[in-house]
This record gives sequence, structure tokens and C-alpha cells, in this order.
Amino acid sequence: HRGKVEEEISEEMRFHVESAAEEMRRRDASLSVEESLRRARIEFGSLESHREEAREAYGYRPFDEIAADVRYALRSFRKRPVFAAVSVLVLATASGANSTFFSFYSSYVLKPLAIHGAERHYRLEGITGQGQTRRSWTQEEFDKLQQADAGSWEGFYGERTRQTMAIAPVQAQAFVSAVSLNYFSLLGGSAAIGRTWDASDGNDPVIVLSDSGWRRLLRGDPQAVGQTVQLRNTRFTVIGVAQPQFTGTEMVIPDGWVPASHREAMIPEDGAGAPRFQVGGILRSGVSAAAAEAALSGTASALPASREEDRLQRARLHHVPSAGDNEEDAGV
Repeated sequence: HRGKVEEEISEEMRFHVESAAEEMRRRDASLSVEESLRRARIEFGSLESHREEAREAYGYRPFDEIAADVRYALRSFRKRPVFAAVSVLVLATASGANSTFFSFYSSYVLKPLAIHGAERHYRLEGITGQGQTRRSWTQEEFDKLQQADAGSWEGFYGERTRQTMAIAPVQAQAFVSAVSLNYFSLLGGSAAIGRTWDASDGNDPVIVLSDSGWRRLLRGDPQAVGQTVQLRNTRFTVIGVAQPQFTGTEMVIPDGWVPASHREAMIPEDGAGAPRFQVGGILRSGVSAAAAEAALSGTASALPASREEDRLQRARLHHVPSAGDNEEDAGV
């Protein structure tokens, strides 16, 4: 009813002007109709300004401004088509990048990890005397940390994810996690096909594929169990495919998990030193992160170091965020 509204606005303003002119003629009989209308319009002010105020009150002025901006933009684009094309490309790229970033952030920060005890899941870090952060640990350090405060934890796990080369049955870059044998049992990961491993698999070259890795490397073959996947120079026997919802504890979903003892699947980056892994754990219900952190700090500060500046002063627990969590409330 835009036309009707505009007509009512004009009629209302005309009524005010004519009423004011009539009042002037009543006070001064010498005034002509034309002169009284001229003076009334001057007192009333700009008619267009009052129209704009009325349009804003009715609520459709913003739409008028948007329409005017669009018309101006289209005219400008017709005059400078190259500039228009570059502008559209830049905006499209920025929007796509923003959407991708938010999807990534939503999946790995806002949503909880699909693991048992996600709200009590922590990563262990070490802090040196110089304030440097260390996020990886040797197997020997891992064993000592597990023994330090076992009563506060449901368990610790070790993990290291690296990119490597899958040679067969398809040739492709793959992400593989070398993890401790308690990884699946601690985190509640189960198999959709076959099984996950147990303690007896530690010396065998076996692999549990993720749902995405199963589709990439074996093309979703339902007879995956028993087949082999060659990673670099080692052939791994597939013993299971994880449930689709279990994607591990890293931001990158691995194509599969191998026992930590079979690091030959990974690109060697450790040099001559002992292999290192990230350490995570699930706190027992009712145990505060601050208390567990204090208990681990004593063990961490006693660990040997090749250089004095590398010696750890304390341990720090880093809570992996999940929906609804508050790090301050969690004691971190």
C-alpha cells in the first residue's frame, strides 16, 4: 500500500498548511489566499523533509535507501566492468574463506569431541623455567607421568599425527596417527567393521581406519578387514574401521591409527632422539584440574633434561574446548 500511504502523507501535510493559512487570514483579513499559503508553507518547513520523517516512522525508508544504493552500484558497475568483476571475486573469496573458517571453528571448537569424557579431556604441557611450552613427551616420560597421579585419571594416552605416503592399494598423501594401545578403550572408540586393537596387537603392523580413510584408501569396501594398506615401506593389516562419529582427538581427522610402536609409517622427523608424542588424558569425575596439575608438576620438574634451559619447572593442563565448557570454571 505504498502509493496509498504516500497519498495520505501528502494529504495530511496539505491539510496542515491550509489550516495554518486559514488561521492567518482569520487574524488578518487583508491577507490574500496566495500570501497566507506562502507564509504557512514557510512556517511549516520543507515538505520533503517532513515526508522523509513520515517514511521513516512508517518503516520503509531503509528499503528506499537500499534500493537507491543498489541502483547506484549497478550504474557504477556498468561504467567500470573490470572493477566490478574484481570486486565480486574478492568478496566471493572472502565470503568463502570466512564460511570455511567458521565451519572449521564450529566443528573443532564449539562442538565437543565425540569421545568418552569430552568435558574432562585435557592435554598435558610442560613449562620450562624460561616460560617455554613443551607439548611432546618421550615414551619414558609418558610412563613416569602415568604413574605420578594415576588415582586422579581414568587414563592417559599418547598420540602423534603426521602426514605420510600411502603406496597401496591407492597412492595418496595420508594422515596417520601413531597412538598408545589404550587409545580406543579410553576414549570410547568402537569399530563399525571388524575391531579395534588390544594389548596383543602392540607388536603387529595393524591399522584401524577412520570412516573417511576407509572410503579414501579402500573405496569403502565392506570386506576391508584382512586387506593391507602400505604406508611408506610397511604393509599394515586392516583389523577394523572406526564408527563414523569417532574422528580422534586431533583437528585433522586421520585416515587411520597405528600402534605407537610402529612409527615406520610416519615421515621420520625425530632425528636421532627418542620418538615423542602428545599426551592427553581423561580426569576422573570430581577431580579438579588444578589438583591434578599440581600433582603432575612434581614429576615433570624431576624429569631429566639434556640442557638446563630445557628443564621443566611445572606441568600445565590444557582443556580441549567443547560446547558449553568454561575454562575458568574447569580450573585452567
